[in-house]
Amino acid sequence: MRKSYKPGDTASSGYVIDEVLGESKIACVFTSTDNQIRWEYRANGGVPLEEHGAMILHFDLVLYKIKTLNLDLEKKKPLYLLAGKLLFSGLNGHVNTEPVVLFREVETEIEKNRTPSELAVDNFDLAIICALTDIELTSILNLTDWERMPVAKNDPQTYYRSKWKTMKGRELNVIVASPNHMGVSCSGVLAAKLIWKYKPNVVAMTGIAAGVRSDKQGFGDIIIADQTYDFGSSKVVDADGGSKIFPSSNPLATNSRALGILKEWKRERTNLDSIKKGWPALQPRTDLNIHVGPLFTSPLVLDSKSSIQSLMESSRKLAGIEMESHAVHRACNDTIEPPPIFLCLKAICDFAEDKVDDWQHYAAYVSAVLLKKFIEEEWESLSVNA
Repeated sequence: MRKSYKPGDTASSGYVIDEVLGESKIACVFTSTDNQIRWEYRANGGVPLEEHGAMILHFDLVLYKIKTLNLDLEKKKPLYLLAGKLLFSGLNGHVNTEPVVLFREVETEIEKNRTPSELAVDNFDLAIICALTDIELTSILNLTDWERMPVAKNDPQTYYRSKWKTMKGRELNVIVASPNHMGVSCSGVLAAKLIWKYKPNVVAMTGIAAGVRSDKQGFGDIIIADQTYDFGSSKVVDADGGSKIFPSSNPLATNSRALGILKEWKRERTNLDSIKKGWPALQPRTDLNIHVGPLFTSPLVLDSKSSIQSLMESSRKLAGIEMESHAVHRACNDTIEPPPIFLCLKAICDFAEDKVDDWQHYAAYVSAVLLKKFIEEEWESLSVNA
């Protein structure tokens, strides 16, 4: 039988124990001499059970909430100790208790110690939606440190949270998610849920899109949607031995203030050269540019030249084609008041009539970096609760 720990002992993990918060044959939770709460799981070969996953994630979230309190360390210490004792209770057998219930006592104390400015921490300033997990979401998560939020019992979605700081010193709460399934409807449902649940001031989409003018656009060039069109509201008719697409005459427009600022970034080429130089792998030969224009959302992959030409005849300023943005834009437009600002910054990874995969990661990268720089430098200019 394992010897019980006492202060001054060295745990199996190599840390020196300061105080034991709970110990059994199953688990041990303790504070170490470097002022951290640490735990060991002793059953199941040292690997926590699958049902412990959400509880451990929630424990990490509780520690994050304590860390961000505007209190000195001595006043935070009782909260840390209580969180550790509750974790021990959960690891030691209370696996059927929902994490929100298990940690309710400490989270109640956290709320009591928050200042009025901290009470809205569970609302978010910016929500980012990425349609593709492997390429688009990964590019956002690579920007900075993120914390995966615990999966709620009544919501199957995985969310990540972070804090960004504007150039004027304001700290922004940022959340990002990718739908569990691909498709325009899935992105729209996720957007609606994010808006209702977390009330962001801005909802943004980053990622990849198809360009439509290979003579004027380059791989990685960023498309700023000034309008989004919905394929589902379009009309397709037979014409001249083929098909002709007539987009809806009622597209959704992007916020004028945000669009005006982004057009200035295009004109001045703000940050574009440095963003391209930051990519550590093969780069396109062309300069990185911004294109502002209508973005067409289609649930179908349009890769025929005739389809693209038909769209461009109906919308001569068409900038690109992708598969999700209009649904997210609609969720922002038709939600409860006040509606969030919608931004769509997607980069060209191929051209609709010539599909290649060579530039997907680069395009997702430049799109993600431009969004972060734009938010950090222009948040107050957007007049979003500045």
